[in-house]
Amino acid sequence: MVDTLITGGHLLTMQGDGAGFVENGAVAIEGRRIVAVGPREKVEALGPARRTIDATGKLVMPGLIDAHTHSHSDLGRGWAQEVQPWMASSYGPLMRHADERDSPIGTMLMLMEGVANGTTTFGDYDRPMDALLAVHEQFGNRAVVCENISELNWDKREEWVAQGWKPGDPTPLDPETGERTLATALALYDRWHGRDEGRLRVILGPHAPDFLSKEMLLRVQEEARKRNTLMHLHVAQDPRENNATLQRYGLRAIPFLDSIGLLAPDLIAVHLCFAEPNEVEMVVRSLSLIHI
Repeated sequence: MVDTLITGGHLLTMQGDGAGFVENGAVAIEGRRIVAVGPREKVEALGPARRTIDATGKLVMPGLIDAHTHSHSDLGRGWAQEVQPWMASSYGPLMRHADERDSPIGTMLMLMEGVANGTTTFGDYDRPMDALLAVHEQFGNRAVVCENISELNWDKREEWVAQGWKPGDPTPLDPETGERTLATALALYDRWHGRDEGRLRVILGPHAPDFLSKEMLLRVQEEARKRNTLMHLHVAQDPRENNATLQRYGLRAIPFLDSIGLLAPDLIAVHLCFAEPNEVEMVVRSLSLIHI
């Protein structure tokens, strides 16, 4: 006897040819695991179920995946629309004052809305991730998360301004901050990766090509490959990023990443809002995973 049987629905199994469509199918569940998916007669032959859900006329499909989210940013949703004012004038100042008591509230809100609308896996990218992972653990969704690794120290912003820095300029990099955030990210991996039979996974999250030096980007890649895990990187997310890599290395962000070997199948490249068509092709050829 199985615990739950979902019968009569149109299944999208994502197996075999195409989308794996099965008309009048069924899904059998034991505990927290799907144990059978296929034609209704074949699945129902497993025996009676403690609970049966009639999905006649409905679509039954795997859970959706939100491949890139900053879950606690739901706290500041709607404050600004365009990326630059959103980061500089709303999200940035707000999150600098959020702590481990505040941030999980945003994660709870995002998970409630996401799960209610069919999303069961979240690629969460934030800091401090320990507190947010505890929320993912409680909700029961899948999560592939990373702690933000960056050489950007906002506490020194007044020093930058005194030295002539202005918004739009490449941000000064602080190696000490990079070492600290990398150590925090690796400790998170050690504590959480693979927990609950692999439901919760940890990858490494270098913030962006303009927020880390070339040396630190390569260091993060080395640490990720030691652990056979992925990297999750904002790429070409605004003009500032391209300007910074141009000034530092003579290349826009995507060609720069390609030149140092970061474009690879173990990279999740997110946004690409300010990428040229040939740069998008460059990412595609590298077999990097892309989330727009």
